[in-house]
Amino acid sequence: ERMIAEKHKREKLKQVFELNGPVGDDQMTLDQFLAVAKELDLDYSPDQLYKLFEQDDEGDGMVDLKSAKRILDMDKSAVLRKLDTQERSSSRPLSIELSMEAYFGEDTKKENPDISDFEICENQQLGMELYESRIASLQRFVS
Repeated sequence: ERMIAEKHKREKLKQVFELNGPVGDDQMTLDQFLAVAKELDLDYSPDQLYKLFEQDDEGDGMVDLKSAKRILDMDKSAVLRKLDTQERSSSRPLSIELSMEAYFGEDTKKENPDISDFEICENQQLGMELYESRIASLQRFVS
């Protein structure tokens, strides 16, 4: 089922790229990149899409088709990690985006529909335990 969904996503990506074709030598402008992302119903802000485009832009306002496809085919968690890495390397302090989840783990469930609720709970429990152990270590270090 997951493989079928991935195949469908790749076919849609190919179809959208054909409609919003690259300019010249397999290059894509920011406007085309944004149009493709919109057509694919990607759940990213225009600012996030601009930052992704900017990372692969070599200063000419274009990215090659291969890079654009790679970026747009990434899953959401990989995109967020890529954006987070860029944020950390900049001179600005790290900012955390406000979660709009109706319940804790809603985004995880959407990104991984084939994972059972029990597995998500186990992963969240492990995450909380690791977080709490880090806080306890920090408290011991400070005192």
